Amino acid sequence: MARTLHCDIELAWAAGFFDGEGCIRNNTSSSGTRKYKHLQIQITQNNREPLDRFQKAIGGYGKIYQHRAGYFMYSLARLEQVDEILEKLWPYLCSPKRDQANRAIESIGRVA
Repeated sequence: MARTLHCDIELAWAAGFFDGEGCIRNNTSSSGTRKYKHLQIQITQNNREPLDRFQKAIGGYGKIYQHRAGYFMYSLARLEQVDEILEKLWPYLCSPKRDQANRAIESIGRVA
């Protein structure tokens, strides 16, 4: 019971952090002559610690990079993992972030 409560608290924290600091958007990549649309979650911070906490709360997915300008960026673009993370965070997200996610999902031709 205590472990489940801890997980719920961490997911609620992660959703709040993502609400305020993160974004979900569509992105296009290419391979040869083919172009692919996919979803991408990003969060940028001056301090790596909250990004590590976010990554742990959502199951370890994604990567954290340090930009040469000194800031840190969390990034995830694997569609099935983005879907899983959104499903975990959805109950805690505010409506503007849900709207942002729905617009990004629709822009790649999927239905939320």
